[in-house]
Amino acid sequence: MREVNITEVLMKEKDDRFPDFSKRFPEVMEWKWNGIERWHFIMLDDDPGRCFFKRGYSAQEEIELCFAEIYQCIAEKKFEKLLLLVTYYGVLPKEELKQKLNGSIYLPCRFDHISPTENYYLAFSDQLEKYYRMLTGATPAEALIFRRDINKKNRTTIQKAKEIMVDEHCSFYDLLSLKSFYAEGPFFLTPNYYGARLLHKSLSRQ
Repeated sequence: MREVNITEVLMKEKDDRFPDFSKRFPEVMEWKWNGIERWHFIMLDDDPGRCFFKRGYSAQEEIELCFAEIYQCIAEKKFEKLLLLVTYYGVLPKEELKQKLNGSIYLPCRFDHISPTENYYLAFSDQLEKYYRMLTGATPAEALIFRRDINKKNRTTIQKAKEIMVDEHCSFYDLLSLKSFYAEGPFFLTPNYYGARLLHKSLSRQ
């Protein structure tokens, strides 16, 4: 595998390159109306066309540009690790993310493989929704609402999750709490599959 050239930039609207980025990614201008004043991009080879990470920040939020540092610390740059990186970068503290990326991380595709005592993670929103549907027979729309309400710490939804049993010793809420990366309670992000695929493809190219 070859090394990749990663460029990470934090822009304000007055920056010279911002018009190009705002034209290429019109959604970033919509963020402006939500109080966003700085735009964070990560790309390959300094090419906006190969941008795999976009996020907006207010003027007050503290930001550390350390993607390349965390990326370099990953011992095995497998797709699953890259997916975790591009999804949780900027959300989890740097050292915590490094630790998780170099630990045992599994993204199971079958509910049969999940046990509260094993080192598996429900890392992403689509997995939470899938397991909820498997346990309850819910529709995709119902699973989406459930996941959004869990992320909002909705008390009624939390109680519902506690009443859904995975086995005789573990409720669905117990499982979510164990398999979330957030100490203050379950929270699940939408995975950045596009970014992980772009990064992994570039890394694998000879």
